[in-house]
Amino acid sequence: PVSEVSHEYVVTSDCGSDEYRPVSDAKKPKVVEFHSVMMDLLDKKVEECKDLPSNEEVCVENNGRNEDGSQKPWKWTNNEIVLAKQWINNPVNRVRFLRARRWNIEQASELMIEAVAWRRTFQGKGVENITAEEIQNELQTGKAYHHGYDRQKRPVSYVVASLHDNSERDLDEVQKFCVFMMEKQANEGFKDGVYRSCIVFDLGGFALRNMDYQFMKFMIHMLQNYYPDTLGVALILNSPWLFSGCWAILKRWIDPASQKKVNFIDVKQLHEYIDPDYVPKSYGGNDEWEYSPTEI
Repeated sequence: PVSEVSHEYVVTSDCGSDEYRPVSDAKKPKVVEFHSVMMDLLDKKVEECKDLPSNEEVCVENNGRNEDGSQKPWKWTNNEIVLAKQWINNPVNRVRFLRARRWNIEQASELMIEAVAWRRTFQGKGVENITAEEIQNELQTGKAYHHGYDRQKRPVSYVVASLHDNSERDLDEVQKFCVFMMEKQANEGFKDGVYRSCIVFDLGGFALRNMDYQFMKFMIHMLQNYYPDTLGVALILNSPWLFSGCWAILKRWIDPASQKKVNFIDVKQLHEYIDPDYVPKSYGGNDEWEYSPTEI
């Protein structure tokens, strides 16, 4: 049975940000209807897997993966059902998927139930179970971190491309690192009714060894299908001419709406998006904060 849940879409009063986008009264009934649809779909997913072996049995070989890399399903545990319901119960999550599909409940529910399945089975353990200990190689590099907020009160993430080496990374670990960072931001980063983020991609010192098409394809697919309507703006900083060829390939994987959120900028323009007092000194700002993997 599906537990009762409050369907009110809770946001704070207007915080002065263009990203403050409360749901209109006319659309709130759809948020409620969508909840019922999603709970029915979740019940069906659980029922479909009731006769399957457990996670421990499925993942004993190759971490439960098929030859094509896809994840084998297993019987739902009570804890997995609780986590899935909690995630669906959050109206912010439901609104993200509705907005991503222009408030078409059928299309949004198809997208969201796939995200539910992915969240539960990611790398044989689920997104909620990734720990910092598993991604220490990535954390130690300082290639990506969260710090501060931009002028629209969006949480800011920095990605330093030159610190990523395609030939040295472990794909499973870098994917877990990416998901870990997304979950951390979702759980701790958003505030004041603003639910989209700002990502700064620093391409200073970029070389071809830093271009990782396999990982980038994963990340783009993940953002668009499992964390839709999360990106507010992507700032490409210090882009060299070498990256133009890479961008021609990457943009094919990005939907048109998301492409419009990508801006190529220099350091001076960065300060138009983020107050210099909150920009690290390494990017010409006044903030003396420095990255430390122990703070994650």
